[in-house]
Amino acid sequence: MTEDNSKRNYGFLLIDMQKQFLENIEHDELERIISGQGIILSYCAQHDLPVVLVEYEGEGSTIEPLKELSQKVHRKATVIKSHDNGFRNTELSDILRRWGLSDVCLMGVNASGCVRATASHALKNFRIATAGNLIADPNYWNATHPDDEKSKKWYFQHGVYYQNHIDLLIHGQLKGWFGREEAKIEIPQRNLSFNPVLQFEQEYLPFLD
Repeated sequence: MTEDNSKRNYGFLLIDMQKQFLENIEHDELERIISGQGIILSYCAQHDLPVVLVEYEGEGSTIEPLKELSQKVHRKATVIKSHDNGFRNTELSDILRRWGLSDVCLMGVNASGCVRATASHALKNFRIATAGNLIADPNYWNATHPDDEKSKKWYFQHGVYYQNHIDLLIHGQLKGWFGREEAKIEIPQRNLSFNPVLQFEQEYLPFLD
């Protein structure tokens, strides 16, 4: 039986996946997060889960491969922000409430900058989740921003942090992200109800080259 995700009050924020902000992310890391995010967007399209593209004003649009996938999502919106915090002076909170969400998953860059600022504000009204291959920081930030090394720990402390998008989707299907202790079940990937969309690699790799 396929899980009825309409009963799950969660959605996804894709933050600052604009070309300007991706130039300082290492190529392998960029491949990793774009692939994970692309699969998430495809899953949302297949299961009617809402997505908001959050973009920094004046920095262009979300990169084309992800933007194209987002167009297939039934419940979608784009929010333009002028601050690191995606909720500040925007309609983001109203959109999420209109959809009746209680939980949000954050994806994008930079994990210790705009994503974390948005996540911190989200905690006022929502529970948060993310995964290691859905967010990223420039490598040099570890030297110039010492506190950023604590970013992963911050997500652990304030929400739910999964190692990858597969684990996040499995737990979302079973018990929701915050039923994690009850959902310690190993499921072979072949039994998952979603399609990883293998063709996606052919769409985003040309962009990275």
